[in-house]
Amino acid sequence: FSDGLSEELLNLLSKIPELKVIGRTSSFSFKGKNEDLRIIGDKLGVAHILEGSVRKDGNKIRVTTQLIRAADGSHLWSETYDRDLEGIFKLQDEIAGAVVKQLKLKLLTTTANATSSSTNTEVHNLILQGNYFFDKLDKENVAKALDLYFQALAIDSLDARVWGVIARTYSRQSFENYIEQNEGYEKTRKAAAKAIALDDNLAAGYGVLANVKYYHDFDWDGAEATYQKALSLEPGNADVLWRLGGLALTLGHWDEAIRFNKQSLTIDPLKVVTYINQGYNLTYTNRLEEAIVSFKKALDLNPQFRRAHMYLGIVYLLQGKPEMALAEMRQETMEVFKRFGLALAYHALGRKKEADEELTNYIAIYQNDWAYLIAEIYAFRGEKDKAFEWLEKAYVRKDSWLIQLKGDPLLKNLEGDPRHTAFLKKMNLPVN
Repeated sequence: FSDGLSEELLNLLSKIPELKVIGRTSSFSFKGKNEDLRIIGDKLGVAHILEGSVRKDGNKIRVTTQLIRAADGSHLWSETYDRDLEGIFKLQDEIAGAVVKQLKLKLLTTTANATSSSTNTEVHNLILQGNYFFDKLDKENVAKALDLYFQALAIDSLDARVWGVIARTYSRQSFENYIEQNEGYEKTRKAAAKAIALDDNLAAGYGVLANVKYYHDFDWDGAEATYQKALSLEPGNADVLWRLGGLALTLGHWDEAIRFNKQSLTIDPLKVVTYINQGYNLTYTNRLEEAIVSFKKALDLNPQFRRAHMYLGIVYLLQGKPEMALAEMRQETMEVFKRFGLALAYHALGRKKEADEELTNYIAIYQNDWAYLIAEIYAFRGEKDKAFEWLEKAYVRKDSWLIQLKGDPLLKNLEGDPRHTAFLKKMNLPVN
């Protein structure tokens, strides 16, 4: 319940253009920790900290809040709210308004979407429970989240937020190949459209719809316009910023990609995936030492984070350090990327027998879902014909990972080949 109230407050406060509000991932990382407020303020780059607690007794809740100056720990304001559980949505507005007033900022007119679409407490709680499982990102927990969201939908099918989180879940399942991509993205598109139809001021709806245009339709202009629409509704949305960075990378706008990710990290400085993305941006620009720093920062924040070891291993391969690369690939936590990394590292080490075995096994297991990664392995091995064959298979299947095509360091052996130029044109990507 406390997490949910905190998240709703973040959403409300982030709508105020004059206020820099740190994102959910970074804010929540200090939950339950007795850390010096000055250290927290320094890590997050903020001047003030809003903290509080929730106590519940039957249908009654008591919320205590206090606004603290991070530099010296002095209290600027505090308040206690006693309410019925059914009044939590109004309570969220009250707290947000009080905080803004204390910060001497003018709160813009609250739009219809500033509060939850539904006043049903059970729907609210089901969404929060679903978010808990979704954040784990693995296949089983994302499926649990979707089940909880559908339970919420059964109670209130006109809640735009529910359709938004359902769309987000389908998008994640599709990108990770937890479900068949074409079918999954169509489900995403319909759920996002439903969310927008119910509330056209819902940034989340536009953000997920942009994902479909980007990862599935390869509609670069449409994706950018839709991401920008989401950003106009929620300027402090760190996720939309790093996705715009991903789109810039796809189009070969390296410096712009790095800039978007830096903006995202300013808002959510402890979000692991953004460090992963920034590391990959730096890899594309051959700033390999900086990329290593970014990937290691991600691993410091979460040593088990998917793809981190694999991406770090790729940097070592590009630096001509195959032994270090192999050590990283062996630590990769997601099997599909671990096997992928091993195939690359064994080839770089000249261990042909093991490299061939890994590739053969990889194709046998993952050929239906990971065609682009197979193309990368063949390109890295210098087997151009096979690489282009698998790129074509990826194109036919609308493999989301084709967004990495332009400038992909693992495809360097293909550059200069007329087939590579032709493929860029087919993807509507800049040739130069």
